[in-house]
Amino acid sequence: MANVTDQLANERTFLAYLRTALACIGFGFVIARFGLFVRELTATTGMREPNTAGISAPLGVLMIAVGIGLAIFGGYRYAVVARSIAQGTQAQLSVRAAAAAVVALCALGLITAFVIYHT
Repeated sequence: MANVTDQLANERTFLAYLRTALACIGFGFVIARFGLFVRELTATTGMREPNTAGISAPLGVLMIAVGIGLAIFGGYRYAVVARSIAQGTQAQLSVRAAAAAVVALCALGLITAFVIYHT
């Protein structure tokens, strides 16, 4: 018999994945639009455009893709854990999936730090 608290915890975790995905998508949109703002600002003020002005759109799209990936992964994990709860077994995150998430997050962080440093 599935415990109600386990099911509610699974739903809270799923909602946390969705909140994080939405934050990544929103942040990606802001990053992509910031490049447009910088181009307009340099055109109206006559200032020199930074060397990394063209990187904001690809970085923003990358953040949006990460958000979409998080939403998909959160839905997948929710389904796996819900099935596991119904069967009375334990669902563990594979080491490969955890390592891939850590590597992807570190790479995204390094790219963002590189762009910020060179702006």
